[in-house]
Amino acid sequence: MALTQHSVGSHYVVNHLGDREIYQLVDENKRSYHAGISSWRNDSMLNDTSIGIEIVNAGYVTDSTGVKIFPGFDEGQVKKVAALVKDIAGRYMIPPTNILAHSDIAPTRKQDPGPKFPWKKLYDEYQIGMWYDESAKQNFLNQLTPEQFSTQAAESDFIYRYQLALKNLGYGLEASGRIDDSTKKTIEAFQYHFRPEIYDGVMDAESWAILQALNQKYPSK
Repeated sequence: MALTQHSVGSHYVVNHLGDREIYQLVDENKRSYHAGISSWRNDSMLNDTSIGIEIVNAGYVTDSTGVKIFPGFDEGQVKKVAALVKDIAGRYMIPPTNILAHSDIAPTRKQDPGPKFPWKKLYDEYQIGMWYDESAKQNFLNQLTPEQFSTQAAESDFIYRYQLALKNLGYGLEASGRIDDSTKKTIEAFQYHFRPEIYDGVMDAESWAILQALNQKYPSK
């Protein structure tokens, strides 16, 4: 997102210049325009209820096969983001389930910050955001052989189940039992955040196990 565009803005911008500066563009008690049409769990139009942080980054390019290639984030920049988020979350008692990517709240329109953003590092080192328990993921993986999962994955009732599971976690996706563009982009956004090694928009066995582990750990109320 370019902050020079009309009707686009955020509360904070974190640069990549190797300094200690974080720029505040909008007062926290004012509405900024970083989210647009968006939703998470029971909330929608999140410009009204969220504090937006933009991170300076070149964004993705698409290779000759159509795959999105994302640049990484500087370590110093990540530390600044962590300090800012810890401060905001502490002051407003924001739960980990509400510390999100733009791609989480608007997966059909947004890709930032992308799969190179270190969500697991933020969780492990700074206690920021959500992450699954590896043992729970493995337990769910062990429930199906790859052959069983491959057979099940194409069935409409299973598509409905994982659409509902994505919705229960928080994504604004309606369960229909059909794979459509919205479903693919939502899975891709989920993979950016929680399984960044492969982000092809396909609900494979590992993505399904991670999704179940997350819903077990962070049940919706």
